[in-house]
Amino acid sequence: MSEQPDSLTPALRDFLAEVPTLSLATVDDAGHPHAANVNFASDESLSIYWLSKPESAHSLHLAARPAVAATAYAPFQSPSEIRGVQLHGEAGPAPDDEFDHLWTLF
Repeated sequence: MSEQPDSLTPALRDFLAEVPTLSLATVDDAGHPHAANVNFASDESLSIYWLSKPESAHSLHLAARPAVAATAYAPFQSPSEIRGVQLHGEAGPAPDDEFDHLWTLF
């Protein structure tokens, strides 16, 4: 994720803690986009984490091409309540020795 002005960090952190699911976009071997909804958690540095099987389509895509885009939005009842975030960056597996710490984020 790109750097955000410090004034946005608390609001973004609160928003990411509020919504449980994001739509993760990856690219397959043929260059076609693929989207998957994943439950996620974020940490104090605004890093995003999700759990997926290594054989899932998006995991296989990321193993070959780490570029990723994602969106998350909060439920809404009217247009004035629409809130969301779009992000992009690179993704990869977290080290095995961080699993217990990351699991606490969920």
